[in-house]
Amino acid sequence: MPAATPLPDVALALDRITCTFAARGDAAGSYTAVKDTSLSVAAGEFVSVVGPTGCGKSTLLNVAAGLLAPSGGNVLIHGKPLFGKSKTVRGIVVSILFSAMVAPLLGLGWKIGVAVGGAAMAGDLVSSFVKRRLNLTPSSRATGLDQIPESLFPLLACRGALSLSILDIGIGVAIFFVGEVVLSLLLYKVHIRDRPY
Repeated sequence: MPAATPLPDVALALDRITCTFAARGDAAGSYTAVKDTSLSVAAGEFVSVVGPTGCGKSTLLNVAAGLLAPSGGNVLIHGKPLFGKSKTVRGIVVSILFSAMVAPLLGLGWKIGVAVGGAAMAGDLVSSFVKRRLNLTPSSRATGLDQIPESLFPLLACRGALSLSILDIGIGVAIFFVGEVVLSLLLYKVHIRDRPY
């Protein structure tokens, strides 16, 4: 009897994805663009999604890209969730919008606020993604990985607009790193945080 062929490495898995939206012009109504749809894509595999207009192709691809949170189901990249449990598309968008609103109060343009907020969220997502790939438990401490991308990415994003040198960026990352470690310990000591990190 020949040996079983090993299954290919699944790079992307959409597991029972459902996307429901409020119906236009009907506050009480809703429509489901994608319902209980699953798809697996192996590493190196090329896949086309085809179908008639309005069947949910774009919705499904937006979910796969992480641009849209599904109403139900899971998106897995190499068997791990795209976002951690504490990360949501809505939270990321709110963070970016908040940065855009605060930037003018600091004498910066709203576009710089968007760049800083988006880059900070990208840094946070990258560190969470790497931590999941390293099989670290959710919300576990990873000194450096927790702080550096979240501070480095925004400084790089606004480097030209603020005329930041490499030294300025290095100092900014160091200040953020020390500040976050010290602030986390302080918040833990006054019982605002559950953990000292």
